[in-house]
Amino acid sequence: MIKMMEPSLKPNPRLGDTVKYVIEQSQDTLYAKLQAGEIETAVIPTEMAAKLYNNEGQYQLAAINTKGAMYVLTNGVVINSWTDLKGKEVHFAVPSKALLAVFKYMLVQNGVDPDKDISLKFIESGQVQADIANTNKIIVMTEPWVSELIGTNSNIKIALDIQKEWNRINGEETPLAHTCLVVKQEVAARDPEEFGLFLQDYADSINWVNKKPAEAARLVANHDIGISPVVAEELIPRCNMLYMKATDAKPAVEKYLKILQGNTPDSIGGKLPDKNFYYK
Repeated sequence: MIKMMEPSLKPNPRLGDTVKYVIEQSQDTLYAKLQAGEIETAVIPTEMAAKLYNNEGQYQLAAINTKGAMYVLTNGVVINSWTDLKGKEVHFAVPSKALLAVFKYMLVQNGVDPDKDISLKFIESGQVQADIANTNKIIVMTEPWVSELIGTNSNIKIALDIQKEWNRINGEETPLAHTCLVVKQEVAARDPEEFGLFLQDYADSINWVNKKPAEAARLVANHDIGISPVVAEELIPRCNMLYMKATDAKPAVEKYLKILQGNTPDSIGGKLPDKNFYYK
């Protein structure tokens, strides 16, 4: 949304400066505000969107905005394929049960038993720098931390792109729908035309960022996003951003949520959301 947060930047957003943007660093705080209905629209993990809908029914999924940004990194270990992980200790540094389920799914799809063939160790974000600094390490992380680590240690390499493997298994038309845009139902219903303009601005912003990563990275300095412009420019291509409206994204979202339903059902509110979850 970085371009939308700069209403004077050409081409101007259709809604100009009428939209207020807030960057919420705490996912727990964000979820509490959504539960209370205090937010009109938000970018959140797709499993959170499903859980909100199943528990509260206030928010619909309007679009997905990424194909995923999770990678297997190495320092001093040669990993060329998923089967190369067999017999290895893999450190998982992603604070998400949903993405852990995705990682295990990818292992199984490649003939690797996550419970028997690898030793999976969970590490906190504060331990990552010290952990990966040691040689012979394998660690699973997401952006923006991938780019931050690579920027501080040239020995750290991306060994496996989880998104590419997901697409190989499920098809390019079924991206890893990890994050999405949700809208409060009453807001979209009250003025669907205005919300439609917001969605157009959002799609345009994503396309602009993908085409102009250096210019987009410079805008980061204007907002309290928590990453530097240098890191932002590196991570944009690896964030795999896209805009796919809810009706088109439904198969991808359902594929993602079905994996979670079978592994961590509480993360989606215990069941798959019904058809009204998808904004039309």
